[in-house]
Amino acid sequence: MIPRTLTLSGFLSYREPVTVDFTPITLACISGPNGAGKSTLLDAITWALFGQARQRGDGVINTAAEKATASVSFEFSYEENIYRVQRTRARGKSTTLEFQLRLPDGAWKPLTAGSVRETQTRIEETLRMDYDTFIHASFFLQGEADKFSRERPGKRKEVLGRILGLGVWETYREATAERRRAAEAEINRLDGRMAEMRAEIAHEAAIAAQLREVEADIARLSEAAEAQEALLREYARAQAALEQQRLLVGELEAQIGRLKTSLTDLTARLAERETEHEKLQALLAREDAIRAAYQAWQRAREELSRWETQAEKFRALDEERQPLLRAIQAEEARHRETLAHLEQQARQAAEARQNLTAVEKDLAEAEAALSEIEKAIEAAKAAESRRDELTQRLSELAARRDRLKQEGNDFKARIARLESVTTPSCPLCGQPLTEAHKADILAQWQAQVDALRADYQAVNDEIKALRAEHAAAQSELARLPGLQKQARALAEHRGSLLNRRQALQETLEQWEKEGQTRLETLRRTLERGDFAREARTRLKALDDRLRELGYDPAAHAEARRAEEAARTAEAEWQALESARAVLQHLDRETADLRAQIQTLEAQLKPLRARHTKAYRQLQAAESQSPDTATAERKLADLRERIAELQKARGGLQQQAHLIAKYKHNLEELNARREAIARDVGRFKTLETAFGRNGIPSLLIEQALPLLEEEANRILERLTDGQMHVHFRTQAPYKDVKRKDMKETLDIIISDAYGQRDYESYSGGEAFRVDFAIRVALARLLAHRAGARLQTLVIDEGFGSQDAEGRQRLLEAIRAVQDDFAKILVITHIEELKEAFPARIEVRKTPRGSQVEVVLV
Repeated sequence: MIPRTLTLSGFLSYREPVTVDFTPITLACISGPNGAGKSTLLDAITWALFGQARQRGDGVINTAAEKATASVSFEFSYEENIYRVQRTRARGKSTTLEFQLRLPDGAWKPLTAGSVRETQTRIEETLRMDYDTFIHASFFLQGEADKFSRERPGKRKEVLGRILGLGVWETYREATAERRRAAEAEINRLDGRMAEMRAEIAHEAAIAAQLREVEADIARLSEAAEAQEALLREYARAQAALEQQRLLVGELEAQIGRLKTSLTDLTARLAERETEHEKLQALLAREDAIRAAYQAWQRAREELSRWETQAEKFRALDEERQPLLRAIQAEEARHRETLAHLEQQARQAAEARQNLTAVEKDLAEAEAALSEIEKAIEAAKAAESRRDELTQRLSELAARRDRLKQEGNDFKARIARLESVTTPSCPLCGQPLTEAHKADILAQWQAQVDALRADYQAVNDEIKALRAEHAAAQSELARLPGLQKQARALAEHRGSLLNRRQALQETLEQWEKEGQTRLETLRRTLERGDFAREARTRLKALDDRLRELGYDPAAHAEARRAEEAARTAEAEWQALESARAVLQHLDRETADLRAQIQTLEAQLKPLRARHTKAYRQLQAAESQSPDTATAERKLADLRERIAELQKARGGLQQQAHLIAKYKHNLEELNARREAIARDVGRFKTLETAFGRNGIPSLLIEQALPLLEEEANRILERLTDGQMHVHFRTQAPYKDVKRKDMKETLDIIISDAYGQRDYESYSGGEAFRVDFAIRVALARLLAHRAGARLQTLVIDEGFGSQDAEGRQRLLEAIRAVQDDFAKILVITHIEELKEAFPARIEVRKTPRGSQVEVVLV
């Protein structure tokens, strides 16, 4: 895959559309300050091709983009064809993906499938690699170049397995182990189930004996229950006869009760009639007094009638007054409502004056606080620039400290080797090695170690000081969002106070202009009663007519009370008139009631005699009645016992049936267990094959010769054939008694001085080995994926290298330049830009990141 053009819009730090043309570039650096958007160009490529970047979902959309949409179009050539991928995502919506092939006439042929997932699969099939393979093969990310080489020999195979994507075999092994454990659990479950069945089958004889015993008990108790039922039938016949006698006694008691009730009613009626007769006789005795009271009542009625006539005239005049009174009251209510409204406005105006003073005070305080917050925001923004400067300086110092540490270790290793030398010649220059010459060399090297240690301590102290300053700048910068939020809140508060002040001022102006004068005028009108003048004049004329009528409501009320007090005389007079006719009828009714009472008393006597005889017969029968309740309880107990035994018999029969079923199922479960046990054996074999020493180990053994061959091809060009690398996968144990070999992955380097372990090299020699192995790994990954490695992107971090290290990296890049169609190197160090024939310069602007391609 060879990049041709890349167009970004609204993607991460790229707010506006930006296009990068790669066609004139073979070797270039992507340069710019930290945070400018250099690595975002790589994110755009991986997001367009595979939908993956440092951010996920809506996180790739630039927050200030006008359309809230991220769009990347990437055009590249591969296997003599030109392709274009366009991926777009709008905020809150799903991603769209287009895949196209350019035809010879320049037109674009769609290769897009029916869905984003299907289109993604088609892109990966075209490139013959997925995202992980693409990253490991084409991208040299910071800190990754020597990750494989620097690992302990025992860990290198694990790292190589991850790089080669052999982790899938561990997934297979875990899945197989899971299935094996599930099968073993099923065997355990079957063993437990079969053990339970065998335990149940062992109880078969005991259950059969219990079943026979229960059936015998059921037969015996059933006979006893039938005998008890026959006894209860005899008891029932005796009880029926006793119930007939109870009914006879009850019927006699009811007849006696009815006669007593009738006798009581007749006696009460006779007493009422005698009392009424006495009252009528008393009324006839008061005839003269009743007549005099009746005549006085008639006179009171005439006086009340005269006052009623005057009252009718009074009410007519009063009805004429009511509309006038209501009109006067309505006018007064309207004025008082207006007065209340104006008084409320007066109170509001007074309150507005107080509020206006408070608002002006709050406004001054808000403006002062806003000014202080804006000063703090400017200070926080200044801290951001200082933090970036400190970050770059810390990176450079860390690289220098690592270099000093490595050089010190190198000198210590040399001193150790020189001290252990027993040969007469110098291992460094080949000249004769005397003790004086050896001591002189050791003294010089020890002096250099001391100097390096002092430089290391000085750099370390500076790093500590800069880290403290960096933390302070970061802390100051962290306050920025909170300060900006406070500033927005204060600005909104200030605007609210300004609006409040204007509203209060308008309220006061309106009151002083209109409301205050109206309030004073209305108060004077109500005090003088100067309203509804016509209604008041008409009301005065009606009041004069009422006085002329001379109606006295108190005298009228007194006449009404006198008439009501004498009104009972009318009822007594009417009662006196009817008393003479009623008295003769009462005499006849009283004689008839006395005759009926004598008849009922004659009927009651023989009934009482019959009841006494029947009751005595009932008591004698009840004393000799059988104990039916005890007999019924005994029968119920028998039936309950029979039911319990029948239930127990059902349970025993069910157990017998289950035992028969268990005998049948036991053979099936045993056959199933044997089949599962065979599966467990196969799963264990597969676990071993999928494990670290199985198929992954074989694949690594197959890959190592290819990796070694490719690494030596590159290393030969980097060292002019002076160095050669060899991978050793087995080594003897330190324990001489062990005859087997341990699994390892040692890197053996051959040079002019012989063979040595990789760990004994440092500085430029180790870097060349690291670089050769990393490029060889990339080629191996591409070869395994069936793709050609045509583009190399290095984000190895020149900032972590000193001047010598940067030069080694540039030399290594130039050495492999002819193997790639394009090599892109990311750096933020300005002085390195001139070392490249082309530059892609990235800068950060208020409108987002911008890109310029510079060809030297």
